[in-house]
Amino acid sequence: SCVFVSDLIVQLRDVMAVGTSVFLGGRAITSEAAARELGADEWASDARSFVAALELVANSRNKAKRTQGFIS
Repeated sequence: SCVFVSDLIVQLRDVMAVGTSVFLGGRAITSEAAARELGADEWASDARSFVAALELVANSRNKAKRTQGFIS
């Protein structure tokens, strides 16, 4: 159920590193709005869009680290 998923995400956030993104998607989660309502940071409609979204998140974080001087 939706309550189970949102509760699970809350519990995951308690043990995940700060800044770790939660992705939801596939056939069960049909929109970005639905994913965010359940507590996700990102949504992907299928495996290909998941890889693309994951690359965007990683590139964004790497850019932020470079801007802050952590990566040369």
